[in-house]
Amino acid sequence: MPRVPPGELAAQLRRELDQVGEIDRLTVGPYCDVYPGPEAELGITRRALEVLDERELSFRLITKGTTVVRDADLLTRPGNLIQVSLTTLDDRAIARLEPGAPPAAARLDALHELASRGIAVCLQATPWIPGVTDIRALRERVDRDIVIHVTPLRLPSHLARATRALDLTQAEVNDAYRREYERVGPMRNVRWSRPPPLDGSPPHIVDNLGQRTRSDWTPAPTAPDPGPRRSWMVGGT
Repeated sequence: MPRVPPGELAAQLRRELDQVGEIDRLTVGPYCDVYPGPEAELGITRRALEVLDERELSFRLITKGTTVVRDADLLTRPGNLIQVSLTTLDDRAIARLEPGAPPAAARLDALHELASRGIAVCLQATPWIPGVTDIRALRERVDRDIVIHVTPLRLPSHLARATRALDLTQAEVNDAYRREYERVGPMRNVRWSRPPPLDGSPPHIVDNLGQRTRSDWTPAPTAPDPGPRRSWMVGGT
């Protein structure tokens, strides 16, 4: 979505929605967080959500930011899902891996506050990182009725610097992820995505829905193209 002056955002979004027409799936913030620190004062994301609400559009929203609680009144529509991302409970690791992001306790407070208001939420343990993410510890801190989605770190070839920084290959990440999956075992409302291919490319979206169980753990196959899908994103880069 191109940058526009804040005062023109709502009108621009309405025009773009008119151009897109019918939307089957709408995601807010898939590539960048729509609740960075300045949003608490600027309210730009809220203006976009107000447009989605007036159009009666349901959406999935992904964020690390705690300002999402401010907008709870715009998140109650059936079909909405708010995914709060949290990789670890270790605030030192968060400061190193996600500089500027809220600490773990603040994100968990936001998650539970939204749930208490009847808003559909889940905890997005993404990316799962070897030696950093502890699913049992997360499960102990998250209400048992809230689903935790677990998706492992991807190291695509075009991000060679990430591979060097972590000193890991995709094969090593996948092996560690499988060991964690086996260590944790079946656990209520914990859903595991299949590991990505060894080149770090993403599994096909219809094959990676975070529904895997111990009896259904196989490498992600090459899935057929499901055909065109009317999809639209808010907050992309």
